[in-house]
Amino acid sequence: GAFGVLCLAAGAIVFVASRSLFAAQGFGRRISESLFDPGVANYASHTITDSIIKTRPNLIAIRPFIQAAAGSMVSARPFRALVGNAAEQAHRAAFSEGGQRLILSIPDLQILIHNALSQISPELSAKIPKQIQTAIAVLGESHSSQLLVDVWRLGRRLEWLWQVLFPSGIVLLLAAVWAALDRRRGLVWMGKEIIAAGVILATLIPAARIAAAAIPNATQRELVRGLLRAFFGDL
Repeated sequence: GAFGVLCLAAGAIVFVASRSLFAAQGFGRRISESLFDPGVANYASHTITDSIIKTRPNLIAIRPFIQAAAGSMVSARPFRALVGNAAEQAHRAAFSEGGQRLILSIPDLQILIHNALSQISPELSAKIPKQIQTAIAVLGESHSSQLLVDVWRLGRRLEWLWQVLFPSGIVLLLAAVWAALDRRRGLVWMGKEIIAAGVILATLIPAARIAAAAIPNATQRELVRGLLRAFFGDL
């Protein structure tokens, strides 16, 4: 019985991951939607601002204005559309034969930031360099991020497991009811077990978000929490 519950819960997790994390189109859509989350949007605006300041360090004095413009830009529809398409392409490249890294690069980023700043101050917009770093996220450069990509790639190869886990869980639960001396009590017990599986799934993401508190950097911590909500909020 307990194994049946675990199969159902694991099947639900793998099913959601197969649609939102392992499929390129679903991944792009979730990344785009994640920018509605304040933590993800704040991380994106920080990264864009850091890229501009790195290109032209003398702009450090107007960093708050640049970040304010970037903050208003990242949740706007044009930026989200670009990010969604870029994430889908990055996903396909990362999982192609020979792909080792996932690089989320936003085309025309400098045009968007220029337009956003021009609404605040045309003078500030003129100070932004014409060419800035367009990659706002890279996975696979460090040992830890390469390990994450490897685990992601392994998970993608096992995404079919939900098709086995769901039927197995149902069969195990029905077998437990059939083997029970009192079938009525067995059905009640099965209902409780299914509820237990639902409780496991309902508490999984909140527990992961609490565990994210161990991340020392506040910006990265809220990014992780926002991405968990975006990718696994369906559980």
